[in-house]
Amino acid sequence: MRAIFIDNMLNAIMDTEQVDGLHDESLKRSQKTLTYVMSLNDKDIPNRKDIIANLYSCIGNAHLEMGNFKKALENHNKDLDLANEK
Repeated sequence: MRAIFIDNMLNAIMDTEQVDGLHDESLKRSQKTLTYVMSLNDKDIPNRKDIIANLYSCIGNAHLEMGNFKKALENHNKDLDLANEK
């Protein structure tokens, strides 16, 4: 159930809001979803780290499109750090 919810949220963020230029909505949904996923553990969601990295990337993309370059870089670096942990 949780995995389906998270998958639906990611699809809304990446396939709808970011593509349609709804960057503020994308940012809010990404942050809300990140908070939710961070409250779970790896047993709840086996690919939790990948989802968190993906959400940081979505947050970074939204900031980039809104001209918040420092915040974009911070979030993309978090994504990169998680990718390097593998």
